[in-house]
Parts: sequence; C-alpha cells; structure tokens
Amino acid sequence: MNSLDIKTLFKNGCVSFAEKESGHSWTMTATGDAAPKFIPETSDESSWDNLMQLTNADFSMVNLESALVDEVSKAKGVSSLKEDFSLLRKKLDFDLYCLANNHVMDAGRENLDEMLKDFEVQGTDYIGAGHNLNDARKPFFKRNFNGISIGVLAYAQDEGQVATSEAAGVAPQIKGMVEADAAKLVQECDVPVVIMHEGFEFLDWPRAEFRSLCHRLVDLGVKVIFCHHPHVPQGIEKINDSLIFYSLGNFIFNMPYHDTYKWSKHSFVPRIHFNGKDISKLEIQPFSIISGKKSLSIHLPSGEDRVEIMSHLREISEDLSDVAKLNEKMKWFFCNIHLPEFLGNIRNKMDKNNGHFNEVIEFFKRCEGVHKFFADFGKLYRNDGDSGKEAEFKANDQP
Repeated sequence: MNSLDIKTLFKNGCVSFAEKESGHSWTMTATGDAAPKFIPETSDESSWDNLMQLTNADFSMVNLESALVDEVSKAKGVSSLKEDFSLLRKKLDFDLYCLANNHVMDAGRENLDEMLKDFEVQGTDYIGAGHNLNDARKPFFKRNFNGISIGVLAYAQDEGQVATSEAAGVAPQIKGMVEADAAKLVQECDVPVVIMHEGFEFLDWPRAEFRSLCHRLVDLGVKVIFCHHPHVPQGIEKINDSLIFYSLGNFIFNMPYHDTYKWSKHSFVPRIHFNGKDISKLEIQPFSIISGKKSLSIHLPSGEDRVEIMSHLREISEDLSDVAKLNEKMKWFFCNIHLPEFLGNIRNKMDKNNGHFNEVIEFFKRCEGVHKFFADFGKLYRNDGDSGKEAEFKANDQP
C-alpha cells in the first residue's frame, strides 16, 4: 500500500513525484516536540543556523510541547519561561504553533487560558487548543497563499489535558470527531493537514489502530498528516497522493530519561515541496541533538552519521509493509521497553503514595495511553501460548 520510493528517498534525501497541476511552487515544514526551556542562552550560533536551515519554508509548523510561565517556581514538567519562547519566536519565526499535546497544560488550565490570550494579543497563530472544546476544534486557515488555501487541524490523546465545554484544553483525538472535522476541512481548503499527538514513547512504529485512522483520513482527502509524541521518529507512508509522517520525534527536547533511547537524539524534519495544491517533492533532513547538563545543540550529520540515521528511517518505513514483522517487533517493544517503563511508573506512584494503589488507579482511569497499552497488548498476545491450544481442544471436543 505504501507507494513511497523508500530506497531513493533515504539514499538521496529526496524523492520527486509526478506533477499533476501547474501552479506556484512553495514549501512546507513541520517539526516534532519542542520546549523552549531546552534552549539555553549559551546555545552556540551554529545551532541556530542549523535550526533555521531545517525549518526554512514558505509555511512552517512546530509542536510546542510546553506550558509558558513567568517564573521558574511556577514551572513543572517541561514548562518554559515566556522569555525563552520569545527567543524561539525571534530566531525561528514559525507560522503556526501546534498546542495539541500532553504538556501544554503542565502549569494548569488557567495558565493555558492565559497563554492562549497572550498568543491572540501578539498575533501568534496556534492550533489544537482553545478556551473550550468548540474553540479547540477550530481549524486554522491560511487563505490566498500562493494561489491556494491551507487548512490545519490538531488533536492529542487524552492524558488529562483535553478541553471541556466550559474550560480550556486541547482538542481530544476521538476517532469520530477527528473524521468528522477532517471531512469538513477537506471541503474548505486546497491543502488539508491534520496533526496528531499519540502513541507509546520510544516506539519506532505506529500503533495498528492509529495507522488505520491515518489511512481513513487520507481516504477522506487529507493531504498531509504529521504526528508526534513517541519522542523518536517513526516510518513514513505515501498513500495515493498523500503523505503520513507517523512521528517526527524530538526537535528541541532534552529530558534526562530520554538519554537511554538512542533515537530520541536523532530525527528528521521533512520539507514538502508543492506545485499549487499537489505535492511535487519530499526532502528528508536528518539531524542530531547533542545535550549536556546545561546545553543543547543541533548538529546536521554528514558521512557515516548521516547514513546511519537515513538507514534507520528507511528500515522503520519498510517495516510498515510487513504486518508479521511489525507484530514481532511490537512484542519485543512491550517486553523490553514499555513494560519496564510502565511498571516503573506504577512503582514510583505507589512510593509517593505510601504504598497505596488508589493514585495508580486514578492514573489508569484518566490516561488514554494506558488504555491503548492494555488494548494493544491483548490483541498481540491473544492467540499466543495456550489460547490456541484451548481453541483447538474446543473444536475437537465433539460428542
């Protein structure tokens, strides 16, 4: 089903497509997870040059995975000082900030509401969050842009930060809601784009159910789908004339516990070339994050380093065509990465709660990622082990 020329793309760094329309040429970029707090004042100028090179486009987007606060004492999670965000805006000047993620409300619902009001006063365009649920679901439109119109929607899985009918939050990634909104968006613009924030951290491939949702959106007419949340890159698919980026990985992000996972430090920024409303070429721009205790720099790899990243991106994209291989790799992921992380999280919550299980249960109830883990784990292992023998026994146990 994947019609992307993977060999050419990851060997040359770009691949061209048959042009269907004659129109103005323009480009689009989007990045993975970014939190301005990880850009220290001491960042070397070459890092800014590299970041500008990666994101340079006629229309650029970034996932702002951070609340914005006035004082360090108010910050938690990956909240950033507003002055750090001002520096990011000054240096990179993104056209659109995606707020549909699980960290944008780290400083609370009132802080998010204030943050949205600040953006509106400043004229900073954002998507995926709002003062209430209806507001959060509203698309962003770029009209009369090189002769075409761009429309963007953004959603995140529910981890306690979604909007309500009366309170600020992010647009929830509910299948029926996303499909209904996307179907409407397709009728209202030339280039419909959907951004989603979901999945398991450090997983190199999309969940089967999520992949099906992306395919459904393509069937509805969505042109480009950008995704993030796993903090590592995932594969790329071309379905019909549309592109799906299952995870853009980290961009400006430096959580210490990520250091264990190699691909949290290496990712890519796609640059999509358009001719009018049609995609004419795709570029893949790999980069590496080099982090220290108080520094973060962005490196554009060359030679063997570049080849290694591109080879990994090629492999995880090719894996999307082999369901059996994907299932085996998912089993390895659950056993070696997700279960240890998951059980460690439970242990930490119980330690903080004097050994009581009630906080863990509350966490299970409100975190959609936990629900997805149990569902996917069950599907993968349902026919393994003794379950097949039991089915065979019942089939043969006739009077």
